[in-house]
Amino acid sequence: MSAGLPAEEPAEPLLRRLRIPLLVILVCALLGGLRASRSRHVGGDFLRYHRAGRLVATGRAELLYDKAFLRRAEVYAEERAADRAARGAKADDFPEMEFKYDPALAVLLAPVGALGPRGGWIAWGAWNGAMIAVTFLAAWAACRRIAPGASWAFALAPVAALLHKANSNHNLGQLNPSAIAPATVAAWLLLRGNETKGAASAAFGAVVKYMPGVMLLWAAVKRRWAACAALLATFAALWAALPAVVLGPSRFASLWWEHKQQRAHVYAGAAAEDLPGHSIKSFVYRMIGGTHYRTGKDESLVDLDVSVATLDPEIVRAVTWALMAALAVCVIRALRGPVRSRSDPRGPLEMGILVASLPLLSPETRAPHLLYLALPLTALTYGIVRAWRDGPRPRAEIALAAVALVLLQTDSETLFGAAAHRISAVCGLGWATALVLVALFRLRSRFEGEAPRLVP
Repeated sequence: MSAGLPAEEPAEPLLRRLRIPLLVILVCALLGGLRASRSRHVGGDFLRYHRAGRLVATGRAELLYDKAFLRRAEVYAEERAADRAARGAKADDFPEMEFKYDPALAVLLAPVGALGPRGGWIAWGAWNGAMIAVTFLAAWAACRRIAPGASWAFALAPVAALLHKANSNHNLGQLNPSAIAPATVAAWLLLRGNETKGAASAAFGAVVKYMPGVMLLWAAVKRRWAACAALLATFAALWAALPAVVLGPSRFASLWWEHKQQRAHVYAGAAAEDLPGHSIKSFVYRMIGGTHYRTGKDESLVDLDVSVATLDPEIVRAVTWALMAALAVCVIRALRGPVRSRSDPRGPLEMGILVASLPLLSPETRAPHLLYLALPLTALTYGIVRAWRDGPRPRAEIALAAVALVLLQTDSETLFGAAAHRISAVCGLGWATALVLVALFRLRSRFEGEAPRLVP
């Protein structure tokens, strides 16, 4: 427990407090594995990660970013041939795709890569089911004390709002839950005062995908230097030391440099080929950069131009960075002040603001990434409940939340048909995230100066 934070937790055995959450996680893991075992094909996104893990597990890590080797599609050649012989036209294609991440992640994926693609797919389905459950449970644990005595059932509202995103992550075998769950757990631990553990959890998420490293910003603004040091040390151990030991220092350095050469343009380029993203960058590039909204392929290809102007690429980049900087300044201003516990409503709301900014600041936000909103939406829900109790009624916040919840479903063709792509083209999910942020900012200002209500 860090100095300056009130003791919040009752003295009861850890396992007793965690028995129901652990049961929920176990059930979700079993259901996730069962769902994967019953699918006809292995998820293509999963194969991107499995292939990288297999290359490390089989001692061929130097081929991780080799494009010529990727084009030859040799990693799954045996499985592909065996499946065609067994299933004919229904056989799995086992597509081989570019690995977009650091070599450190490939090393962490080696245990999965050591399994066959189908066995790994089932294990990954169980893992993702567990990580999605952890995300929502940690969000509830972090935010429930905003409104003391409020029913746990309010936590089901964010689950319902993000069910489509959770399903997409699981169905595609996405990597996102492995970053989002640690980031959400980190927020919960940091609010509890367990700063070293929280920093370590954030560091693990940052090794998977960089964005959870934003918890370093929270620690720096709050001047929690021990948490900063723990996050940086854990990240260095997992991101550099571990792969250097597994791969050898020179091979790790070579792979790291090769990866940066291939991917640096995504973060700093003045022009970008955009897929269906929903970040600030995606919006600006589509509106004034002439970048098309593209998704699908072959007969299902969607290609939309929603631009209102086509400006010089350097201007487009400058506008993008200016908007991102403005949002970052707003977030930092909201984080100012001492560390606040879960019992001070500003604490979870500040964490919600920080996490909700990630999809907007990321250069490549896709619909499944919106699972990050589990914590912000939970904070918003319980913040509205508390404000409703204490008065005056938070009508503006409710209206913002209602519109955001509708926009969060607009990527579903089942609900919105052909309009789903046009709404996505103008970053409907990004606007939903922005509305959630505005509502969180308003609630945080509303509770400014209110004495924290401690709950035993």
